Amino acid sequence: MHRVTRQLLACGIASGIVFFAVGLGQAFTRAGFDLRHNAISQLSLGDLGWLQITSFIVSGLLAIGAAVGARRALAGQRGGTWGPASSGCSAWASSSPGCSRPIPASDFPQARRRDRSCR
Repeated sequence: MHRVTRQLLACGIASGIVFFAVGLGQAFTRAGFDLRHNAISQLSLGDLGWLQITSFIVSGLLAIGAAVGARRALAGQRGGTWGPASSGCSAWASSSPGCSRPIPASDFPQARRRDRSCR
């Protein structure tokens, strides 16, 4: 297997590590965030939201690189077309939260809570 193909496949491992390291690191250090009640995407809100946005984009790009590596490694074999293509689509979808902001919910982040009463 070619050296570049191996490096692209290693991007898939790095993708998971980046996603979970940044997500869990923020989940345990951000005030008011609770994994039982909040989605990981809510970490993109607030002052440190840029960290999670960057994590979504970087981990998605790394996963796309892994899909390219899988396509190169499996070229001409059974599943060598649709497997990597579906993996690449999934990687693209996982990076898309970096391009949009979720709605604040479950009292996180607390600094962005709004009074929703009718006046």
